[in-house]
Amino acid sequence: MISFLLVSNVGAHLSDNDFYHKKAQGWFWYHDPVKKIKKKKIIPPPPPPQSKKEPAKPKGPKPLSAAWMKINLPVYLNKAIDNPTKKNIEAYLYLQKYAMDKATLYSRRVALVTQSNLALGETARSPISTYGSRTGAKIGYKKRTGLLEKIGKKGGLWFFFSSHCPFCKKMAPNIKRFGEIYHVPIVAISVDGKPLDNGYFADDYIKDHGQAASLNIKVTPTTYLYYPGAKKLAPVAFGIISETQLETRVVNAGYTMGLINKKDYNVANAIFRMNPVDTADKLLKSPSLDQQQIYNKLKQIYSAN
Repeated sequence: MISFLLVSNVGAHLSDNDFYHKKAQGWFWYHDPVKKIKKKKIIPPPPPPQSKKEPAKPKGPKPLSAAWMKINLPVYLNKAIDNPTKKNIEAYLYLQKYAMDKATLYSRRVALVTQSNLALGETARSPISTYGSRTGAKIGYKKRTGLLEKIGKKGGLWFFFSSHCPFCKKMAPNIKRFGEIYHVPIVAISVDGKPLDNGYFADDYIKDHGQAASLNIKVTPTTYLYYPGAKKLAPVAFGIISETQLETRVVNAGYTMGLINKKDYNVANAIFRMNPVDTADKLLKSPSLDQQQIYNKLKQIYSAN
């Protein structure tokens, strides 16, 4: 009985691990332990930085803005002309009326702003009312008279004429009278060597000795302002002009030659405040100025003049 149990126990043990059940392993069934290979974790590359989405830019100007009107008013007009239906015509007229109302509103606001801002108003620079313009013209005339007499002390006029020129005969009295009123010396130069047959400058003209050719004079009468002290010449008129035009043009020529300063020149033209555009050009050279900087600069310039 005991032997049976032993045999049965041994048989049970062999039944699980005996050679006969695992003969395919051979006699040397010792196994090295299998090494587990740890898989390296592959770290994915970081995602590319996401660019911030810029807000979509508008494709065109804001509807009913000034820029939009500039583009679309002609479009609406052309559409109404090409296809003059009631709807197309009304669409254009409504749009035109809106543009006019917008311009009227701007004009009224401008009046309010300029009324309260000396630098932006034009009445202080050059009066525009009938009463103001007359007063300004009187002041300007008085200044112009003084400047012409000043020019007469430094220079004079060269009056080129031809004996057979009808316009020269009409211009000669104007030149003669101008010289007498403002004490400006007149040198009458005959390009054909003969005097005028109406008696003007008959005794005190000179013959042309190359002056006309050097100035490339093509027509008569021609008038130049000369300044012997600096050997300068400036054209005054090509052809016939009135006495009033002659006064204005001689002042202009004197200014271009440096005989008149800017302030006196402006007053002679009834402009009583300086125009600061030249100064602005110097201060606004940088193209990178933004709207606020430009506003500050212009305000500073106009407030100082």
